[in-house]
Amino acid sequence: MQIKPPRTWLRVAAAVAFLLVTGFILQNMLNEKVAWKNMTASADIQELKLPDGSIIWLNVGSTLSYPETFSDTERTVKLTGGSVF
Repeated sequence: MQIKPPRTWLRVAAAVAFLLVTGFILQNMLNEKVAWKNMTASADIQELKLPDGSIIWLNVGSTLSYPETFSDTERTVKLTGGSVF
């Protein structure tokens, strides 16, 4: 009985599948779901204190969205409808 050597394409396909699955798992583990809070200034300019201690002034009709907690390396906020002083 003769043993056939494994086919090269089968090894390559297995390696590619392993890398894709590993990358998908790592990406999902590293992407944390962030809970966002929204603050809208309805009638007057309002002062808002963010979780990191910074203070902003939100103009009338503006909405600021920010995470409940900021990461150590990034501070992302979203502003719509107006301006921040």
